[in-house]
This record gives sequence, C-alpha cells and structure tokens, in this order.
Amino acid sequence: MKRLTLLFILFASLLVGCNGQEIPECGDTVFNTPHITIATAFWIETDAVKQQMLNQESCQFENSTYTVGKIGEQQVLLFETGVGSEKAIASTNRIVSNFEIEIIIFSGIAGGIEDSAIGTTFVPYKWFDLETGESVFVNESLLSLVTREQITGITSPEFVSDPEIVEFIRSNFQAIVVDMETYHVAKIASENNIPFIAFRSVSDHADGDKKRESYQQAANASAVQVIDFIWLYSNTSP
Repeated sequence: MKRLTLLFILFASLLVGCNGQEIPECGDTVFNTPHITIATAFWIETDAVKQQMLNQESCQFENSTYTVGKIGEQQVLLFETGVGSEKAIASTNRIVSNFEIEIIIFSGIAGGIEDSAIGTTFVPYKWFDLETGESVFVNESLLSLVTREQITGITSPEFVSDPEIVEFIRSNFQAIVVDMETYHVAKIASENNIPFIAFRSVSDHADGDKKRESYQQAANASAVQVIDFIWLYSNTSP
C-alpha cells in the first residue's frame, strides 16, 4: 500500500511537470530580489501553497522550476526539494547558492509518531537526522512568532513503517513527526546563516496506512499555517 502510494506520487509529479507549456529561464530580477522562500517536497504540498499565492510566475534554472509571487506584500519564491535526502540537499544547495534568500520556510506533510489527528500541524524547535543522530535547531526569532509546545522532528532516509523503528524514534529522540527532507534543508540553511523554520502537518501515522486524501488534507493545513506565519512575519520584521 505504501509503495503504491509513493509510486503514484512520483508518477503524478512527472505528469504535472509535463503539461506542454514552455517555462522561461529565471531572469536577473528573480535571482537578485530578496525572497521569503518556501520549500516543499512534492506537488501536493506545492499546489497547496500555490493556491495562496498571487501574481504567480514560473521560471527554470538548471532544470528546476521555481514559482515567484506574492503573499500580501511579501515577495515569495517557492521551490520543490524533491522527495528524500539526496534531492533535498542538492536542491537546497542550488537555491542558497544562486538566489537572494531572506528566510526559508518548509511547508509539508509528515508521519505522526504519536496518535495525532490528521492535519495537526507541528513546528519543531529542533530536527534530528535518524542516520547520524545529529540535530539542528530552527531559528529562535522565527520560532518566537509561533505559539507551540517544544517538540522535535526527525528526518529518515526512507519512509518509516516498521513499528520497531517507530518505537526507536519515540524512545531515543522523543520526536513527534518524521519526514525525509527537513533536517537537511535546516542544516544547509544554518550553515549559510539563513533563518529557517518548518511547518509539518500529520498526514498519517508512521506505522499505519498512507492515503492520498490525508496527504491533501495535511498539505492544505500546513500551507494555511505557513501563509498565516508569513503575514505575521511581515508585520514584525523591520
């Protein structure tokens, strides 16, 4: 079930990218304008954010597509990391090396370690890497704008479905949500002195079945929280 769901997501992502429209190359204005940057992993998360953006335009750079637009008066740049650690590392390095980034916000879905309701959005203050045990903190100033309990998230190299791994995560990291990208994006942002924060909404439980409907619900929930956060950020930043 989980493998079929993942194959569907990857296949649908290819269809979305092959709509026959010519996407122009990104111009100097896109590269040189400071943007609030929103990262998503795949098309369901991306579309949920796009629904909230105004004046959207897409452009390409090094075979990757970016969407620029506005949320309120803020210039926003949206990009997909791709699913998994390797793609997240490559895409994030590309964007921080070539664009003017004000902050990075991750909007997406995650597996719940505890019995949280589908669509519940969490904003961890720290993200672990399941492979190495290393961790990275999100930006304190950004986190201070969000009223949330102190929780942690964890990034896994693969989808987590084994109950023993879930129990290992619960016992050793006390993480509430698990995904496949956030730690790596957060680490690169930290290394480049770019403020980072992540909103992850529960789409399923790590040891349970995954359904596309719950993916959509969680992606929408995360996007709404991110948009609200950007409005709040814009009213508090100098």
